[in-house]
Amino acid sequence: MENNTNKPKNVAIGGQALIEGIMMRGPDTTAMAVRNAKGEIILEKWDTPPPSKTKNIPILRGVVALGTSLKVGYRCLMRSGEIAGLDQLEEIEEFEGEPIITEDTADSVLEEAEEAELAQSTSELAIIDCHPQDSEEVAPDPLSPSDEPLKSEPSKKDTIIMSIVMVIAAIFGVGLAVVLFMFLPQVLFNIPANIFGWHETVYGEIVPLINPALYRFTRSAIVGIIRITLFVAYMAATSLMKDIRRTFMYHGAEHKAIYCYEKGLPLTVENVKAQPRLHPRCGTSFLIFMLLIGIFVGFFVPAHFGPLARMGTNFLILPLVVGLGYETIRLAGKKRDTAIMKILSAPGMWLQRISTREPTDDMLEVAIKSLVEVLPQDREAVECVTACPPQPEEKP
Repeated sequence: MENNTNKPKNVAIGGQALIEGIMMRGPDTTAMAVRNAKGEIILEKWDTPPPSKTKNIPILRGVVALGTSLKVGYRCLMRSGEIAGLDQLEEIEEFEGEPIITEDTADSVLEEAEEAELAQSTSELAIIDCHPQDSEEVAPDPLSPSDEPLKSEPSKKDTIIMSIVMVIAAIFGVGLAVVLFMFLPQVLFNIPANIFGWHETVYGEIVPLINPALYRFTRSAIVGIIRITLFVAYMAATSLMKDIRRTFMYHGAEHKAIYCYEKGLPLTVENVKAQPRLHPRCGTSFLIFMLLIGIFVGFFVPAHFGPLARMGTNFLILPLVVGLGYETIRLAGKKRDTAIMKILSAPGMWLQRISTREPTDDMLEVAIKSLVEVLPQDREAVECVTACPPQPEEKP
C-alpha cells in the first residue's frame, strides 16, 4: 500500500546505468554506486552543479542539459570501469602474491616445502592465513615466483596509455555514429529513389522529378525510418554481448528504484523489484523522440541537397532537434497518463524492452544505495523512506 506521507514533491531524480553500477543525480547531490569484484558496493558522491542560467529557456535548456549529462555520464562510466577492473586486478595479484593453499595444491606444496627444508605438519599447512601480514612470522611462499611485492596500482605510463586508448575509442565511436546514423541513411535513400525515378543528380545536386514538397516529405520519412531501423538493430545487436546485457540489467534496476521512490514507497529490494522497468523519462525514449522529430525537421531541408550537404545541414539543426526532444520528454514525464503522451511515449517504451533487462537483487541493492544518497538531506525522511513500512490508510 502506498505511503502518501513519504510521497516525493517536486524532486527530480535522474539516473544512468554504468559498468557494474548506477549513477543517480538529485537536486543537491550526485552519487555513483558500483559493485566491485569482491562483492562490495563502492560509493562515491559529489555536489550536483547548480542549475544553468538557461533552465527557463525552452529548447536551449535541452542542449545544455544533454551536454552536462554526457560529460557527467562519461566521467562516471570511466570511473565505474576503473573500480570494477582494478579491483579484479588487485584480487588476482593478491592471489598470486600470497600463500593460498587449496585442496588441489596441498600435496604438491607439501613436497616442495619438504625439499626446501620448510616442511611443516599437515595441520599447520591447512591453516595458513591468506593474509600473512596478520601473523608474527610468515613462511616463504613456495607458490610465489618472486619475493618482490606486486603493485596493485597501474604505473603512470599505463595510465597515460589507457587515457589515449579511451580518447581514440571515443573518437572512433563518434565517427561510427555519424557514418551509421547520419550518412548511411542518406545514401540508402538513393536506392528506392533511383528505382522509382524520384530524382536525378546533376553536377552533384539533386533534381527532383516529382513534386518538390512531396519529394522532401518522402525523403525525410524514408531516411528517418532507415535511421530508426539501424538504431534498433544496433541496440538489439549490442544487447547480445554479455557485458552490455549486464549494463541493461542495471538500467532496469535504475528505473525500478526511481519508480519506487516516485510512488512514495519504502526503498526496499522487495518494493523496488515489484516496479516496472520501463520509464517514460528514459534516455532511450529521448533518443527515439529525437529521431522522430528529425523526420519532421528534415522536411524543411532543401530538396536539391545531396547526401553530404544534407549531413552538414543535419549537424547545424541538431541543437534544435535535441531541444525539441528534451521538451517532449519533459512533457511526457509530467503528462504521462494522458492519451497523447502515451502514444508519443510508446516507441521509446517499446525500445526499452531491449535497453533494459530484469535486474538481480544485488543490482537492486546498488540502485537503492545510489538513490538514497541523492534524496533531499532530511535524514529522518530518508531513513523512513528506506526502512519504515507503509502506513495503513485511515478509515473515514
